[in-house]
Amino acid sequence: MARLNKKAGINPALVRKRRLTALAFLLPNLIGFLLFTLIPVMTAFVLSFMEWDSANPAKFVGLKNFMALFRTRSFRVALWNTIYYTVGVVPLTIVVSLALAVLFSKPIRGIAFFRAAHYFPYLASIVAVAGVWQFLYNADAGPINMFLKSIGVANPPRWTASTTWRCLR
Repeated sequence: MARLNKKAGINPALVRKRRLTALAFLLPNLIGFLLFTLIPVMTAFVLSFMEWDSANPAKFVGLKNFMALFRTRSFRVALWNTIYYTVGVVPLTIVVSLALAVLFSKPIRGIAFFRAAHYFPYLASIVAVAGVWQFLYNADAGPINMFLKSIGVANPPRWTASTTWRCLR
């Protein structure tokens, strides 16, 4: 039996087990973050100080790339647009969203209509996606069945048009 810490009443074996459990849950996300975010960002940062055409070895050029970048008009326009968006649009969007959330939580007459109207674009996008999938799986003119016919499947499945399941023959 694991020994208890008499001062705090903590079981060290239980603490170790909980830490390992937490690590097991965090490790996949941490590995994904490292592989797909941190390492590519750090590599891009290092390469920003290099001259490299991917065929020859990279050559360190220091701030030369940044000096060339700041001289281009398109960079200045893009920088200004980014600043404008970050300073003007983002805070305004947050304030309006918060105001709508507070307003929609109040017991106002007719608020159900406005809640539904606010929710409608979300539902409309789901309906649009369902329509695209319905087109893709169309038994007569859908691209999936057209592809199956082009590779020699004589009777492709009727996907959403059939009530019975059958194997491709």
